Amino acid sequence: MNDDINKILGDEEHEMDPGKLLKYAENQLPAHEQHDVEAGAANDPFVADALEGLQQLQNPQQANAIVNQLNKGLRKQLKTKKQKRQGIPSQQWVIYAIIILLIIITVAFFIIKRQQG
Repeated sequence: MNDDINKILGDEEHEMDPGKLLKYAENQLPAHEQHDVEAGAANDPFVADALEGLQQLQNPQQANAIVNQLNKGLRKQLKTKKQKRQGIPSQQWVIYAIIILLIIITVAFFIIKRQQG
């Protein structure tokens, strides 16, 4: 099966093989494996939702195209967030700037105090 499916559903928390879910939706599994998938869906609402979504597809082969589209959108969204994060100065530089400002204010205070007294 296509490895792109594993990028979305390949989570350790959810042990069901995404390829097996797709084969189930296409009615390509032997009876004992179909029973395993149905038992997994009864125990895990995530698997049940995945099966429901796959069964709503008119053509289960569309799943690969949908997965590719979702992965492409996710990569684009993550790239955009990464670019936004890179535009913000790191917290370390903000701390340095605050320390320098405090030093300048303290030095200015003592200079003004000395000239007045």
